[in-house]
Amino acid sequence: MNLLLSTQDLDVVKNLKFNSSTTTNGTANVNFQRPEGYYSRITINCNSTNMICHPDSVTATASTSDTSQISIELSPMVSGTNYNCNGITSMSGFSDNLSSIYNLTLPGKINSF
Repeated sequence: MNLLLSTQDLDVVKNLKFNSSTTTNGTANVNFQRPEGYYSRITINCNSTNMICHPDSVTATASTSDTSQISIELSPMVSGTNYNCNGITSMSGFSDNLSSIYNLTLPGKINSF
């Protein structure tokens, strides 16, 4: 059976989307479709693309090894910000497999100071 698994690629995370229109204390939930087949870890990365008050992109990353999970909390997240997000499927003995990049906007207004 291991010989069969070693000739296949890991499936990717699909359909990333924010599951709420707001953040709570800088945290947002991202829903996703789990990969088919075997895997041991999913990591979701989101990089901001339009933060006015921060000169660099802000990255939020979270991982889970719960293979039944379909949502993950990311922090720091800011309402009204656009993000490029992707998922990484991992398993020992395999190369990590990256999903497509999803361009997501966390709805809401950016607070001005």
